[in-house]
Amino acid sequence: MLHLTCDPRSCADGTAAELDNVSAAFASGASELPLTQPLHVGDNALTLKIDRPGMGRDELVSLVVPVAYRVRADVSPMNGPHPSILIHVEALAGSDVHVDGKAVPLDAAGTGTYAIDEAVATEGPADESRVVSLDIPYTVAALGQAASTNAGTVSARVAVAPLRVDTPGVRAVVDTDHVLVAGRAAKGATVTIDGAPATVAADGAFEATVPLGAPGEISAEVRSGTAALAPRTVHVALKRVKSLADEAKVFEKQTTLGYDAALVNLATDVGQPIVVEGEVIEPRSSGHRTLLLIDDRRGCAKGPCLARVVVGQELTIARGDRLRAFGRVARGFTTPAGQTVPEIEADFVVHARR
Repeated sequence: MLHLTCDPRSCADGTAAELDNVSAAFASGASELPLTQPLHVGDNALTLKIDRPGMGRDELVSLVVPVAYRVRADVSPMNGPHPSILIHVEALAGSDVHVDGKAVPLDAAGTGTYAIDEAVATEGPADESRVVSLDIPYTVAALGQAASTNAGTVSARVAVAPLRVDTPGVRAVVDTDHVLVAGRAAKGATVTIDGAPATVAADGAFEATVPLGAPGEISAEVRSGTAALAPRTVHVALKRVKSLADEAKVFEKQTTLGYDAALVNLATDVGQPIVVEGEVIEPRSSGHRTLLLIDDRRGCAKGPCLARVVVGQELTIARGDRLRAFGRVARGFTTPAGQTVPEIEADFVVHARR
């Protein structure tokens, strides 16, 4: 809109300014006139129709409104395959423009774009929506006018949808020709797995069966968003093998943590490979997952050495069973007794000999 001012002696209250069949009245010498279309960068020649109340003099007033530049944020690419926020710049041709300290070249029409990659903000599981919030500084100096550089900040806000994959987790090794992928998204969300729509319940719970071909490794892409929330993506690493027992031998060949070492450095050992072997103290099902409390005997100098193992599938496990779980340190877990123990996200488990 245009903010207009006029000497109240010349523009009494009720005087109307009109442009493109849209009018606004003056009050105390000021008026805000909505524009039917944005002004362009450069000089905008406008002719206003001034209509004074009663027998007041009506007239046409010509004026020029200069616009040196326009900077705006565009969050629409957050919904695309390459999530990003674009900062669009329109300025007088030849202007020197910097966004976030980086030079932005302008084309012959004086337009340019600065892209901010936000893939990290939309990748990986999250139980709640998360807001991407940016305040990006910019400077614009017209050609030959470096001394009168204009500076400002352009802001962008976009919320990213929550998405959690409970089954089979973010990594799994199986010896079957298919795997169930299930989890939870936002209410009203759509969910796709490798581009195919999954069944989503009213509360956001979803599931679908992903077929696996010949033994080998694939990455399944789970993606979810809503009309109001930008999509989040979780990549699930799946490996089909002929034999879990043989895969256990392969896993054992790498350097793995022992229980005591993992317990000492839980914060820094997240993601490190570990093998948990021992008796199941407590098995429990949770959705499509199996939660196990195991008395680990590997690298344990003085027992009991409890570890919580999360398996991304439903298993029939009884108290007292002896298992080997192959996976990675996820975090510290506090038991009901107040003891902090390692939590392990298992790629797979096999029964162990007593």
